[in-house]
Order: sequence, then C-alpha cells, then structure tokens
Amino acid sequence: MAVTEDEPPQGGAKAKKPRKNAAKTSKSTRQIKHRKKINRCEHVTDHYYASGMCKNCYHSKGRVKMAELCDHKDRKLYARGVCKACYLRDYHNRLRTINEEQPPPSQEAVLNAFIEKDRRTFERIANRGDQA
Repeated sequence: MAVTEDEPPQGGAKAKKPRKNAAKTSKSTRQIKHRKKINRCEHVTDHYYASGMCKNCYHSKGRVKMAELCDHKDRKLYARGVCKACYLRDYHNRLRTINEEQPPPSQEAVLNAFIEKDRRTFERIANRGDQA
C-alpha cells in the first residue's frame, strides 16, 4: 500500500519533507561549525571561554546584556538578572544565613575529637612496636 501526499503514514508519524538543495550538498562539501575555537579576540592560544573569546576578553567586551533586576541598569548582566556587585552581595548573604543556622560545635565535642585522634595515634604507634 503506497502512501500518498494526502494520507498521513500509518502510526501517526509525519512524512519527512525533502531538504532544500538536497542534491547540491553532500557531507564532504558541508561546512562544519567549529566549537570552542577562539576567533573573536587576539588570544588564540588561551583557553576558550564563551562567544569565541578567552575568559578575560569575554568579561571585558563580550557581554552585551544589561542588568534588569537590580538598581544598576547601566551595568553589565552578571548572573540571575543582576550586576556583579549585587550578585556577590546576595551570594554572601545567603552563605551567611546558612552558616548561622548551623550551630558551632561545643568545646566539649572539640576536645573529645582531639582526644580520640590522639588515642588512635598512640595505638598505631604501639602496634608498630609490637610488629618489630
């Protein structure tokens, strides 16, 4: 049973359309896009970072979007819609609240940990003497 253009093929799959210029292109002549190649800055020997640039050039002249979610609309976008200063401020505030929620170890727990470590060290040294 032949499938015509009016009927969809069985199984609900759509028929593939032929590519434009399919006869003209072949795998040998097709242009391959090079990934991770520095071609937009002069530091071609450095490691690729983004947008065809090394890390330093990308951060100085590669970013084009501006911060939208902070008061500094004239600064470049860093992350999460804000500039670098606002992002770092929020990041460190988040870390500080996480660290404040965890209580510091008690002095007794610290001393017990040191005593246990010393005990294991002395046992290891004593076991070396028994082996000789």
